[in-house]
Amino acid sequence: MIFNENYILNSLKSSTTDRSACNIFVPLQMKKYEITGTPKTPEVHFDPKTGEFSLKGRSIHENSDGFYMPIFQILDEYEQSPAMNTNVTFELEYFNTSSAKYILDILKKLEEIKLSGSPVHVNWIYEEGDLDMEEAGQDYNDLVDLNIQVVLKDA
Repeated sequence: MIFNENYILNSLKSSTTDRSACNIFVPLQMKKYEITGTPKTPEVHFDPKTGEFSLKGRSIHENSDGFYMPIFQILDEYEQSPAMNTNVTFELEYFNTSSAKYILDILKKLEEIKLSGSPVHVNWIYEEGDLDMEEAGQDYNDLVDLNIQVVLKDA
């Protein structure tokens, strides 16, 4: 059997979706994942082949679970066989409390990918004068082992 560069765990012994019961690899062709931003949701781009991932805009939606859960599912799959380098850009104008938790969870998942031996580079872009977003990037950097680069957006 020829395996694709991306895999998911699957079990022949169990029909459960519990990943702890999984014990073999089955090929998966991950596709680009893109969401067009709205006034309440960020634009999302993820290309598993190149390892490029970005979130841009506002994250103030009422159903954070529904928005972020597919991203976690994709990152779970991606973690099985990441690109040689994973490059992540957060360029958020504003996010609410529930989004803050999901952003931290994304960063923790990226930290797991890094700890498994795959380089992960994270840029946190903020607008000039936006102290809240600058501090948020610095706070996240203190919470995870990713060396997040907090960078002023070019004019």
